[in-house]
Amino acid sequence: MKELSITTAGKWILTGEHTVLRGGSALVFPFEGKKFNLNYFPIKEKTNSDTIRDLEIRAEFLGTTGPDYQILFYGLLDRCLELLQIDRSEFYGRYLIQSDLPLGGGLGASAALCVAVVQLLHQWGHVQKSQMYEMSRKLENLFHGESSGVDVAVALDQQPLYFNRSGIREPFQLKWKPKLFLSYSGEKGFTQACVEKVKSWINDNPELAPLIDAKMKQSVERSFSALTKDRSADSLNELRIAIDEAESSFRTWGLIPPVMQKEMDFLKSYGALAVKPTGSGGGGYILSLWSEAPPEQLLQNKLINCFM
Repeated sequence: MKELSITTAGKWILTGEHTVLRGGSALVFPFEGKKFNLNYFPIKEKTNSDTIRDLEIRAEFLGTTGPDYQILFYGLLDRCLELLQIDRSEFYGRYLIQSDLPLGGGLGASAALCVAVVQLLHQWGHVQKSQMYEMSRKLENLFHGESSGVDVAVALDQQPLYFNRSGIREPFQLKWKPKLFLSYSGEKGFTQACVEKVKSWINDNPELAPLIDAKMKQSVERSFSALTKDRSADSLNELRIAIDEAESSFRTWGLIPPVMQKEMDFLKSYGALAVKPTGSGGGGYILSLWSEAPPEQLLQNKLINCFM
């Protein structure tokens, strides 16, 4: 084994959340503003028989959010052993995990962790390149219950994707970059709980559910249309309408808690054209669209440019 360093980034979803689990598409982007880094160092010593062997698994967790991954990391290693039917000694060595990518923010933290571990397994020859996406998705099921694969797809590809879990992972080029920003709602959101909440809502509202899914699907197509044609007042307005449609779906599903709503109202009061949760909702980060640069005071202490 040799030393390895693997870096993955966060993501943000423009629109398509939740319906992507039921045949819809989603527009997802890498987010370089938050990263996850996994370093591996082999630890070896001579045994009494003069052979060289690895000692054990040691891990250190650094960075603003690194310590939050400790339980997840060890759980993920156990899941890898189960899926690949390999011995625990295959993971022996020292790991240094550094991250500023928050858990429960809707920015793809669990996907970044899963993809980093799968890239490590690929380097060691346990996972072929063609298997990396599906292996990452299976690992993410550990955290989400049912992973759509959208987060792991963008963590692997590191480019904007038009995604559908049927197998479509189409990179696309933006004709213009809208003024889109992320800000924290003040409350964590947990994907598995949100997915279960939407499923429960669908069971309770069988006639309305297809209409809400159709609205989110329309939001995806409208957003894609707006971003892949030249910038104009019409394309900006089309994107605004698309984000409003997505926000309406989140609201109907009951995924905008009071703390998040208060922050969304705050952004609107400062001039945001449209706002919505990004990711599963229920908390986490908020996506906001602006026609002009936001006020400097928000840029300094609240907003993060999606395209940084």
